[in-house]
Amino acid sequence: MILTRCATVHGQNQSADLVAQAKKEGRVTWYTTVSIPESKQFMDMFEKQYPFIKVDLSGALVNRIVSEYAAKNYVADVLHGMSTRGGFTVLKQRNIIGRYESPEHKYLPAELRDKNGYWGSTFQNTFVLAYNKRNVKPDDVPKTYEDLLKPMWKGRQIINDTDNFEWFDGLLNSWGRDKGLAYFRRLAQQDQIFQRGARGRIQLVAAGEAPLTIGYGPHAQSFVNQGLPSSGCCWSQ
Repeated sequence: MILTRCATVHGQNQSADLVAQAKKEGRVTWYTTVSIPESKQFMDMFEKQYPFIKVDLSGALVNRIVSEYAAKNYVADVLHGMSTRGGFTVLKQRNIIGRYESPEHKYLPAELRDKNGYWGSTFQNTFVLAYNKRNVKPDDVPKTYEDLLKPMWKGRQIINDTDNFEWFDGLLNSWGRDKGLAYFRRLAQQDQIFQRGARGRIQLVAAGEAPLTIGYGPHAQSFVNQGLPSSGCCWSQ
């Protein structure tokens, strides 16, 4: 607690000039991949602490940022949540993003911050199996990744994301390339349903459109917290 307090005071002193400049502008544009409901919670807390600054929220799309920059339309102030999607590398290579040495960065593990000050991690996502308790019997709930390869889950039983490369990359890093690719080739034979959108897929499972999906843990937990009788989740990566 002492360390946290010291870091907060230090950060406040360093950011005094930034706050003064922000008062003059009065707005900040935040491009993020975080879902709107979760982003709204961050926005409300920020605007409560800095009521003189209005937050403009927009979805973070690398192509859009690159196009805006090329057109000298410098809209975005802060980019958030794009490291695992390859966006950071593209934007850094094109010299679009600038360094920001947050006073909090020194408290992050080395693997969660850029040594040159270009980025620092603000959150880590987990992947979980989210399933519908009305459609999946307790004894049938998959306990391992291999369980998803059982015949009972073949034929549009699993909803997956068209851009679920973070899960793909995570398993390849954990298992090794050969084992990981062999697994996903077998999973591809299960005739999955593909749809874009992490929260939306879990919502479809909760509504009974399909028995299960692989998705972000916080999204699954939000449905469980709502007390929906059909929502359940288990193992995570």
